[in-house]
Amino acid sequence: MNKNGLWFFIACELGMAPALAAQETATKMLTLTMKVVEVTCQVNGGQGLSQQVVIPQVTVDALKAGNGVSAEAHLQVDCNGSRDQPEGITLSFEPAGGSSLLGDGSRGMLKTDREGVALALTWKYDGTPVSLLPEGRHFMPTMSAGGIWDLSVVARPVAVSGEALSGGRYTAGVRLTMRYT
Repeated sequence: MNKNGLWFFIACELGMAPALAAQETATKMLTLTMKVVEVTCQVNGGQGLSQQVVIPQVTVDALKAGNGVSAEAHLQVDCNGSRDQPEGITLSFEPAGGSSLLGDGSRGMLKTDREGVALALTWKYDGTPVSLLPEGRHFMPTMSAGGIWDLSVVARPVAVSGEALSGGRYTAGVRLTMRYT
């Protein structure tokens, strides 16, 4: 038997027995302080997050050559009118509407509903891939310009290696969750 564990158990038992306790009971005040804030930022000029992005037409040959034409999913968060400013914004994306991850999601590759076609999602501000992992990406206040955060995403169609590619319509979707911190 673990002697340390037995000693701890005995000490706890003696400490809890009022008749054996050597000290009097003390009452202490624990003060908790918090601030409840109301962040009321405007997203896309009050239009919210939902939008449809139309990507320009591309030929099969151009797609195979890596020359897909990109389109921007505009995401502007304006916190100028908010009484309280967020300490940061966290965005997380997950596939929706028949889309799925291509790979593990860390490279921003979203499989469309058409075989052979995926979308490469990147951040407009620096061109890095949009992570499709559950934890998302956290943006600090230094990312904003005067209380306005441009968190737009660029979507570019790409051919999926090892899959047949033919012409036709394709769609993809992502569910975006935005959290103020």
